[in-house]
Amino acid sequence: MSAAGELAAAARRTPLAGPDVHALAVRAVAAGEGGVVEDALDLLLAEGDPESAAALLLAQASRGLPVARARLDAVAPYVAGWPATRALVAACEPEREGRVALLAALAADRRIDMERACEAALTAVAALEGAAPPPALVSALRVLARDDLDDVAAEQVACCVQVLAAAGAPGKADLEWLAEPWLRYGPKTSTARAALLRAARDGLDAPVRKALPREAPDRTAAVPPDGAAAPKVGRNDPCPCGSGKKAKKCCGDKAPAATPPEAAEPRDPTGLGPEELAALPLATLLRLDLERAGRAALVDVALALADHRRLAEAEAALARAAALPATA
Repeated sequence: MSAAGELAAAARRTPLAGPDVHALAVRAVAAGEGGVVEDALDLLLAEGDPESAAALLLAQASRGLPVARARLDAVAPYVAGWPATRALVAACEPEREGRVALLAALAADRRIDMERACEAALTAVAALEGAAPPPALVSALRVLARDDLDDVAAEQVACCVQVLAAAGAPGKADLEWLAEPWLRYGPKTSTARAALLRAARDGLDAPVRKALPREAPDRTAAVPPDGAAAPKVGRNDPCPCGSGKKAKKCCGDKAPAATPPEAAEPRDPTGLGPEELAALPLATLLRLDLERAGRAALVDVALALADHRRLAEAEAALARAAALPATA
């Protein structure tokens, strides 16, 4: 077996925990510099094992070596837990502005689970340190604020909105309106808010070995390589995209049957309740006629799109709703 193959095999056995990643880093040093590690990463990604590639990237980062943005983009959706994701972000972007932009992109990335998306948004706000937020961060928060959040995520989103609103960020009124259901979960005092932000910022600056847990969380299933047979998903099984919906009401319906021209006209969502919209297949949601919809209908459409993790389309619906008068 080649040196790259041996290193890839070692990465496959490495949990995303501090001591294990450090041991892999020692092995990477022994395997040789540069080319061997890159060849091992290529091998792991080609085999459809991004989590093992993430372990090897973390080993690189623990040695003080940078992580390429393209590598992070390839593995980010499959990394188990926020600490490992955060450590890769820190290794990828050493400067504050670059980190904020990357964290904002992760918060808006529909491939990322909701827990890490909210963590990314909070860490991005913490890393701003008074600077103006990038539009991508505000956009991500607008969509996250309309999702079904647990108490921890609600606190994080509310804290972000509090900070940006206090700083007079563009669109703060719309952001507060969208996040209104969650604001009561936010820190009650400026001291508590500062402590939450400081913890997020300190985590981003922690050394890789200390940033990772001593015991790794369970790994998620790796994506099969191109050309490999993916596990069969039944129509009533959870959709593999992570939306939480059944496959038949999500990605399994992306290819709608042909319809006659008169039936293919965009549908007016006005009069459809949240439950009816949530039950619509994604293909039908994407064809709704939003120009005729009122403000409440647009918000409900955005929620349904966010359930499918179609964040760009959800944000467009929210922007259209925010532009309408409150009585529309």
